[in-house]
Amino acid sequence: MEFEVKMTSGILYNYLLRQNYMSFSGWTGIALGIMLIVFYFFQGSIWFVVAGVIILFYPPWSLFTKSKKQMLINPAFKKPLYYHIDDEGVKVSQGEDTVSVLWEQLFRAVAAKKSIIIYTSPVNAWILPFQDLGENGDKLRELIKAKMPAAKVKF
Repeated sequence: MEFEVKMTSGILYNYLLRQNYMSFSGWTGIALGIMLIVFYFFQGSIWFVVAGVIILFYPPWSLFTKSKKQMLINPAFKKPLYYHIDDEGVKVSQGEDTVSVLWEQLFRAVAAKKSIIIYTSPVNAWILPFQDLGENGDKLRELIKAKMPAAKVKF
């Protein structure tokens, strides 16, 4: 199957949110922010609320501005990526550059709210937005499930 992916700041923001809040530090920040707000009701100091609100709302805002900035400065996001996915693996092209990765070499695959994310390493990933996959979304999920070990697939 073949398709073209044009990255948007919304898709990138969704990916960054997922990366942040699926980590230990993301969950710790949420817990700490809520605990500080709860402490306000026991201690009465407004500083607990202020600190809790900052801890809860700064990360999403920071990731939002980061996604906007990345879209502006990263040349890889300015041109579409072309994906060719078959029984052997994934081939990604952009301009003259092409990368081919066999299924066995992929780190993991997950489904997020707006995309399928295929990790090529613990920190690098291809983001495949459902809006660009169209009717290939379900076919891609099935192919990934068939070609990657179940432990590496989170759908």
